[in-house]
Amino acid sequence: SPLYPTGERTVFTVTALPLPLAAELARPFADAPWASVLDRIAAAMPYALLAQHPEAAVQLGEDASSVLAEASKRQNAAVAAISRATGWDGVRLFPTLDADLFLTAFAEDYLLTAGTYGGVPVELAQRLSQAIARAAPGTPATMDEARTAAYALWVLTRSGEVATSRIEALRAYMDERFPEWKKDPAAIFLAGAYQILRLKDEADALLKGRISTARAGYPWSPESA
Repeated sequence: SPLYPTGERTVFTVTALPLPLAAELARPFADAPWASVLDRIAAAMPYALLAQHPEAAVQLGEDASSVLAEASKRQNAAVAAISRATGWDGVRLFPTLDADLFLTAFAEDYLLTAGTYGGVPVELAQRLSQAIARAAPGTPATMDEARTAAYALWVLTRSGEVATSRIEALRAYMDERFPEWKKDPAAIFLAGAYQILRLKDEADALLKGRISTARAGYPWSPESA
């Protein structure tokens, strides 16, 4: 009974990942025939995280086998959408547009995440990492673009690329163009890349700063809206 919960058990789970929110994060991106490649990836990524931690899914009231089945279904849809949207320059939101660096990095991020529990096309992941290597860091015109470049370099490093020279180039560029960049989440992405490269001192130095999600204190502009 609720007053005397004899024999009941309370389970407390601690995780660095937002697993309790995973299913809700995927819910807005309902499976629909007209879903874009971005929608497909956004719908699949939370389940890729849950599939890596089926024990957490059970504790959240989800059936492990159902979570794995749903993750597989969404993975198939996401991989198919990524394959269709990938050109020589990366992933395109629409066939008539140029490839988008964020979308290419997000697609590669998903493939790397899903690949830890289930097979994904190796050739597709390699094509995306090559596209990122050609595009990043580039010359970002806004802090938003610089953040995207930092995210892309973190993903590229996760794929196995030694991107140290690219990271240093982006840092030097941001030092000149966006002197407050260390307050931006871009610093977290670069710190994560440094950690993968086992450059602990460089990573720790970036993480010591006070990082805000409020666009590093930059004034509003149409580009950052």
